[in-house]
Amino acid sequence: MRPKIVFFILLVGVAGLAVIFFLKPPANRPPAVEALVAPPATPSSETNITSIEVHPPAPAPVTLAPIKPIKPRPPIPFTTPPATGPDAAEVQAQIDRLEELQAKDDDASLQAILTELTNTNRLIRHAAIESTIQFGGHSAVPVLKDLAEHTADPDEKKELLEAAEFLALPTLSEARAQKANAK
Repeated sequence: MRPKIVFFILLVGVAGLAVIFFLKPPANRPPAVEALVAPPATPSSETNITSIEVHPPAPAPVTLAPIKPIKPRPPIPFTTPPATGPDAAEVQAQIDRLEELQAKDDDASLQAILTELTNTNRLIRHAAIESTIQFGGHSAVPVLKDLAEHTADPDEKKELLEAAEFLALPTLSEARAQKANAK
């Protein structure tokens, strides 16, 4: 480029920056004094005013609601923890039976697992949900959703719904078949 053009472009740029700098209001400038002072009162003949004191308005009191402590719930474990207590051996035997049933591939095993979803022991219910996930299949999804609707415990409801969502996902072979059909 010619030196005259380069000089002209630089001059226009510097002028633009100067305009921006001078037109921008300063961020830390104090407010105008006139805004803080009340207009002078007209004194009457009976009053003798020597000075006027202007005070800024007091901030409104802020009341905060008391903070209620949240009682943390124990997290839902990813795997079924070992059974403890007086009936630990019976509960552990039932959990082991569910783990054996999940390895089979027949409807009777799935039905046995699904019946344990309504067991009175929370550990057995948790193991039954895990066994249902490991067993797989879309036929357990309606049962899991129905149980989630009738469960009062929010953690268990969440666990049942997550299991139903996972089982509703298509398998790899179903996804491949859908992709092949789409082509």
